[in-house]
Amino acid sequence: MNGYETMSESYKILMQRGEIEKEAAEKAIRVYDFLAGCDTDDLFQRFDPRFFSPRCNQRRTG
Repeated sequence: MNGYETMSESYKILMQRGEIEKEAAEKAIRVYDFLAGCDTDDLFQRFDPRFFSPRCNQRRTG
């Protein structure tokens, strides 16, 4: 079990106990279940920080 699977299970328990709203828990569970199925290469390809950096996305001038 990796960390994402652990987080998913934690949200399931919180939802069952009524400590978190069902809709919020289900959304988090979907995300963590998806991430649990990714390997390191998948994560780097999908979540490359350069994609989100405004400095890297600016066109160079001059």
